[in-house]
Amino acid sequence: MGTLLKSSLNESFKAYDCLLKVAKVANSQLQGGLEELESAREDVRNRRQEAGEQSESAEEKANQLMNMLSSVLRTMAQMRQLGVAWYYL
Repeated sequence: MGTLLKSSLNESFKAYDCLLKVAKVANSQLQGGLEELESAREDVRNRRQEAGEQSESAEEKANQLMNMLSSVLRTMAQMRQLGVAWYYL
């Protein structure tokens, strides 16, 4: 083989090796970015679930309050019908 051919092959291998190193670094950075993205996605999913649970809890409490108020109003109406004076309460 001629020295020119050997030199050309050596340069090609060096360029290939350099490109391979760059590809490995890029892949590593992409992997890190994907892990960050997945972590952020999981965080959003957890926050959404917490918000949904809090909303359900608030709705349940509001329903309980409305049921208690309704019960108090029914009791007051029954007491009026029976002629119970309010000052005895």
